[in-house]
Amino acid sequence: MILNIRLKNFKQHDSLELDFTNGVNTITGENFAGKSSILHALLYGWWGASAVPGGMKVVQKRGTQGHEVLFDWKIAADVYTIRRTSSICNLWKNGKDDESLIATGASAVAKKLTEIFGMDRAEFCDIKYSEQKKAEQMLTLGASRVHALIEKVTDVETVNNVIDRLKTEVQRTETLVESMPDQDIEEFLNTRVYLSNKLKEDEPKLYQSQSDMDFAESTQKELADQLSDLKTRQGTLVSAVDQYRRINSQLNEKGSQRDEAVAQLNNRPQIPSTQTLDAEIAALESEISEVESTQLSWQSYKTEVSGKQSVISQYESSVEQTQEKIASLSHVEIGDDLDEKARRIESDLLEAKDAINQTSTDLGIVKAKIAELVNSKENSVCHSCHRPFEGKDVEKVESDLAAKRKELESLNSLMAEQQELVDTLELQQESTAAQIRSADELSALENTLAEQKLQLQQYKDELEHIREPATPEVPAEQMAQKKSKLNSLRSRSREAAVEEVTVKNLQEKVSRLQNEITQLNVDINQLVEKNQLTKDLVESDHTPLKDEISAVQEKMYEADSTYRTARTTYNDLTGAIAANKEKLQHIEEKIIQANQVKEDKKKLLVRSDRCQQLLKFLRTNKDNFLSEVWRKITGYATSVALTCTGGKITEINRTKDGKFEYWEDGEVFPVEAASGAQRSIMGLGVQLALSEMLPSSLEALMLDEPTADMSETVSLALATLLSKSDNQILMISHRELDGAVSDNAIHL
Repeated sequence: MILNIRLKNFKQHDSLELDFTNGVNTITGENFAGKSSILHALLYGWWGASAVPGGMKVVQKRGTQGHEVLFDWKIAADVYTIRRTSSICNLWKNGKDDESLIATGASAVAKKLTEIFGMDRAEFCDIKYSEQKKAEQMLTLGASRVHALIEKVTDVETVNNVIDRLKTEVQRTETLVESMPDQDIEEFLNTRVYLSNKLKEDEPKLYQSQSDMDFAESTQKELADQLSDLKTRQGTLVSAVDQYRRINSQLNEKGSQRDEAVAQLNNRPQIPSTQTLDAEIAALESEISEVESTQLSWQSYKTEVSGKQSVISQYESSVEQTQEKIASLSHVEIGDDLDEKARRIESDLLEAKDAINQTSTDLGIVKAKIAELVNSKENSVCHSCHRPFEGKDVEKVESDLAAKRKELESLNSLMAEQQELVDTLELQQESTAAQIRSADELSALENTLAEQKLQLQQYKDELEHIREPATPEVPAEQMAQKKSKLNSLRSRSREAAVEEVTVKNLQEKVSRLQNEITQLNVDINQLVEKNQLTKDLVESDHTPLKDEISAVQEKMYEADSTYRTARTTYNDLTGAIAANKEKLQHIEEKIIQANQVKEDKKKLLVRSDRCQQLLKFLRTNKDNFLSEVWRKITGYATSVALTCTGGKITEINRTKDGKFEYWEDGEVFPVEAASGAQRSIMGLGVQLALSEMLPSSLEALMLDEPTADMSETVSLALATLLSKSDNQILMISHRELDGAVSDNAIHL
């Protein structure tokens, strides 16, 4: 029994929680209220989006993220809980902790549910669920499809598999019996005697051929050893001759190289030694160094004189410029009176500015008083006590107002005079400051002029004390000649060094070649002594030991021919003996097989007879069982149709070709001829029958608007019939009347 369900962001529902009871649970509501979504949520929770009409794209509520389906159901004493989201699928048993978790992940949960319900997803949806406006789906499936469903759910498939295996076994047994013809054992026994005698004759011949082959093989081995020794000696002599010729060639080559090097030594040109040239170079370099030192002294003298003259010229120009600036400031007044005058003007200016500030304050006070008097006059009220004026008060106010205005004019005039005095003093202050700056500038220029004249005289004195170098200056042409001579000597020294290296290399080459020639003579003498080489052997083109090797090879050919002949005889006899042994073994096997065939035929015939008897028994009982199941299903469906149609449909049958038909008014019709309501009633009748009769641990049926095409009378009759079912019913309906006969009416 399904106990409850909780939804979040599933199809039309933001959040929904429902509880279910045993019996009929009718869910009603307006269109688009999400009634069918509750059944879809159950299918989604158990089997995933593939079980929901529309698939995954309709599961998530639009405009939201993340959905959840959570519900409980009870089987016997166990309560199962399933929770599924877009990424999580968990199944618990009797609790919701880690220990109660029995499956996690879509595949594992589906496998576990198939085990719990006793049917897979497709079978579950066919038997336990009726889609909206498709109550006749059992009729649409056809009786053949329903028959196959019955066979699978009731485990009749196992019987079918056994029947198929028995058929296969009977056919296999009959085929084996037919393929086992009777054989003549006497013929096999005669052949066995002939082959045994033939083997006794060939075995002594085989031993003789083996002995001949061993002797030939031993001879071959001895000759092979002799040939190997001869070839080894031949290889040693050939190698020694080749080595002799190679060393002799090297001797000739080294001798030619030595003679050529000696000739080159004798033909070298006579040039001064590097030691003589290096002494001349050292003397000339010392002379050039002294001249260069003198040249540097003269260059330093000229640079110093030129520098002093340039600095003196610059200072003379600076003195003239300073004198010109002093002449331009000769009119400036200089003395202590300027500073005193500046201090006096600054003091007078501060006093004048203080007087202006005081006058400005007095003006503000007078203006405020005038404003109060004007306000009092206009309002005829005393500004201090706020009492109304009398005649004499008005006159006093006007008198005070006139006096204050006169005082205001006087203060304004005083203010103008004071401002004029301030402007005059500021001009005097600025003029005095300019005079002070000019006096300071004139004093600074006079100091600068004195310093410039002193520095100028100092540089003139230094110029007079500069002395010429003691050594006369050497002309540039003479210096160039000396350097050219030095370069020529250096070039000749390098050539002499190269020549000395060349001569030394040639001498070393001659010595090295002579040593190599000596060593090659030692090597060639040792080679001749070790291998006993003669002049004829070295100079001849004939290969050593060739005749001896040819003689041994001829003997080896004769021994090999003898061996091949014996080997051929041995192989022929071995093949014949092996073939006869194989034939003999084959004959023995045929004798055993012929005896075994007789025994096997007896056993197979007994097995085939037993299989046929068992096959007949299973077929008879399976047909009787399925006939009884179909009789109950059509009988249950007929009672549903009879009740809901008011007796118009009197019988529902299954035809021989696997289709449904019904009886109405004494005539038989195919289900396609029925009205929509009649097809729905008959389809629900078949589905109710299957749900009642077929074994399943979940005793619940989910019907989506099964009464959609029915009148209120027929709908009420069907609802009443459903209430008597042993299954829990979850039914979606648009009619409030259907809820009247339900055990749990839910309105959305």
